[in-house]
Amino acid sequence: MPSFSEELFPLDIAYGSEVMLEYSTHVSTSKSGHEVRNVNWKHGRLKYNISYGIKTISQLKTLMEFFRDKKGKAVGFRFRDFSDFKAENERLQKIAPNTFQLIKGERIIQKPVIGSVNLFHNNQMIEGLVDYASGIVTTTDDFEAITANFEFDVAVRFDTDTLSVTNLTDEAFDIDNIYLIEIKV
Repeated sequence: MPSFSEELFPLDIAYGSEVMLEYSTHVSTSKSGHEVRNVNWKHGRLKYNISYGIKTISQLKTLMEFFRDKKGKAVGFRFRDFSDFKAENERLQKIAPNTFQLIKGERIIQKPVIGSVNLFHNNQMIEGLVDYASGIVTTTDDFEAITANFEFDVAVRFDTDTLSVTNLTDEAFDIDNIYLIEIKV
């Protein structure tokens, strides 16, 4: 079984999700009360609560099928974060001759939306080959710097192996919080 699927989480459920940014910090407190803090991650990790996007029985059924298909935490997938999914005039990170990584600020972008990437050198559009599974761009010429406009998804997985739903009536239900967490692929 693959550990990641390029399938996009249903957009109508993703829209309106709660977005959280989390860090991992270990805090050690001495007997005198002084603290030493160790930051475990250089960059924060995104977390989403998608339960807000489930408003209809049809959406609930779609979610349950998607959850079954991904086997809970087992398989990662693409998620559109409507609070941050576009990049404009971003200078790409050069990783080798003719090879660049899509980034937004310091954030590495590995899941650009197919057909959304436009590449530029000195404000002139250029051609390039985009790997939509990794965010790596290859150009025919060895430019020192290029920029790009693009849309992107986030690689995530469910943060649970249990999906809990209470059916109240044929048309009403109650659902617990359902979290997705960003993963590195």
